[in-house]
Amino acid sequence: DGIDYAFGYGSMVLSQGNATSTTDDDPPPKINNNKSMIDVIFSVNDPQSWHEQNLRRHPKHYSLLSRAGGAGFVTWMQTNFGAKIFFHPYVDLDRKTTSTGSADDLGSNERNDDNYKMAT
Repeated sequence: DGIDYAFGYGSMVLSQGNATSTTDDDPPPKINNNKSMIDVIFSVNDPQSWHEQNLRRHPKHYSLLSRAGGAGFVTWMQTNFGAKIFFHPYVDLDRKTTSTGSADDLGSNERNDDNYKMAT
């Protein structure tokens, strides 16, 4: 698959508990599971190959523009702009809404940490 590792984050992966609560007696915030998203990032060792395979397997995970541009376009966008992560929001996986992102080899010692600063 070309995935070195993956990690999930956000309230659907790790409970946020009573983050806004002022006392221990306050109930935890309610999460609408039908509208909440699971956020996942994949560290891939070859973005071009990853997107070629993923576009064949899951074309609907990509926007129309990304499908039209193909793996080369998606890889170019991923590796040249922003946090170097290409996101696919609102992906349906096993009837769960997810936001997936792929990043080029997050674990590489050759990478500059400035490339991977992002806010979630």
